[in-house]
Amino acid sequence: MSENHHAEFVEQKDEIEILQSIYMDEIEVLTNVPPYKFVVHCRPYLDHSLRGELDKYTVKVEVEFSANYPNEAPKCELKHHLDKVTNYEIQQVYDMIKSIAEQMKGEAMVFEIIESIRVRDA
Repeated sequence: MSENHHAEFVEQKDEIEILQSIYMDEIEVLTNVPPYKFVVHCRPYLDHSLRGELDKYTVKVEVEFSANYPNEAPKCELKHHLDKVTNYEIQQVYDMIKSIAEQMKGEAMVFEIIESIRVRDA
């Protein structure tokens, strides 16, 4: 492992720990060693009256860091209840993820990606 990758892996682990403190039971770490992979259960901000239907609106976002993250975008895959949205809407979310990744290149970006999806789905 090169020294550059070691520093990036430390940054990645730190970012995951921060995400765990924010999302608590909404994040599941799939791999604890590089390349890090985890799932965030992205629940939109809903009106209190819709809380009982929360699972219906939840999207799982599977995130995988490359050795070069955050200098390149993480791999993000949307899962769960995608049959309730159109292919066009799914593509819009992937385009939004790509745009955020381009804007935030070199910085921790997963929080921004997840929150953008939450707000978009609300």
